Amino acid sequence: MKNIFVFTLILSFLIISCQSKDEYKTNAYQIINLIIQEFGKPLVPPATDQNGNLLYNQNQLDSIKSSNQKVRVYPLVKNKNRETTLENRDEFKNLFQDLRNSEELLSFQINKDDLEYPNNYKLKLLDTVAYKKDRQYLEKNRFVMVSVDNMIFNDDYTKAIVIAGAARSQLAGFSSLILFEKKNGKWIIKDTKTLTIS
Repeated sequence: MKNIFVFTLILSFLIISCQSKDEYKTNAYQIINLIIQEFGKPLVPPATDQNGNLLYNQNQLDSIKSSNQKVRVYPLVKNKNRETTLENRDEFKNLFQDLRNSEELLSFQINKDDLEYPNNYKLKLLDTVAYKKDRQYLEKNRFVMVSVDNMIFNDDYTKAIVIAGAARSQLAGFSSLILFEKKNGKWIIKDTKTLTIS
C-alpha cells in the first residue's frame, strides 16, 4: 500500500512538471514569434523631408514593408542587473526580481520549425560559429539578427519580462527590456525600455 502511494505521488509530480515545461515552452514560442515579427521588420526610410513633403507614395512604402527580409535568430548570453525605471510598475515588480536572480538561459533549444513568422521573412537560425569567427558576418550576409534572452513568466503565464534585441551590423543594433501581458489568450507588448544602442 505504501509503495502505491509513493508511486502515485512521484507520478503526479512528474506529470505536473512536464505540463509546466510544456506551458513555458508554448508561451515562450508565442513571445519569440512576436519579437521576430516586431524586430525583424524591413526598415522604412523617413517618409517626409525636412519640410514635411512626402518622399514616397503609399505603394512604395507598402512595397518596402513587404519586401523579403532575411532574419536570423540567436539567443544571447544573459546580462543581469540592469536598472530601469520600468521596475516601478507594481504588476511586474516580482518578475524583475526573478529576472535579476535568474542564471539560466532559455530552457530549450529554439527550433525553426516551431516559429511562426511573416511569409516575406526568410528566417533561419544564426550560424553561431561563423558569427563568432567573423565580426563582419552581419554586414557581409545582409540580414537582421534577432536575439532573445531569458524569459521570466509569472505563475499563471499572464505576464512576462524578456530582454531581446536586433542588429543589422556591428553599429546598427539595440537591445530592449520588454514587458508582455497576455490578454484574451494573446501576448501583447505592454511596455519597452531600450537598454543598449550601437
